[in-house]
Amino acid sequence: VIFKQGDVGDRFYMLVEGRVDMAQAVDGQAPVHVATIGDAEDVKGESPWFGAVSLFKHVPRSTSALCTQRTVLLVVEKAHFSAFIEIVP
Repeated sequence: VIFKQGDVGDRFYMLVEGRVDMAQAVDGQAPVHVATIGDAEDVKGESPWFGAVSLFKHVPRSTSALCTQRTVLLVVEKAHFSAFIEIVP
């Protein structure tokens, strides 16, 4: 599990390799699959990303993210991102 729905977000993720499934629970129901990010075949040459809202807003995660196979992520923490955009607006 990368993060759970309702967690406070403080970083975003770029998929380097692997696969991540996104799931969302609505009105207390069991989580439902809403998206798949990446796949070993189609990640080459791309940088799929998720969780970026947490860099701009202090809101709970709207979905859960779960690795479904061996996965490599690049993680950007909010503090590092904020420092970067102050230097390079």
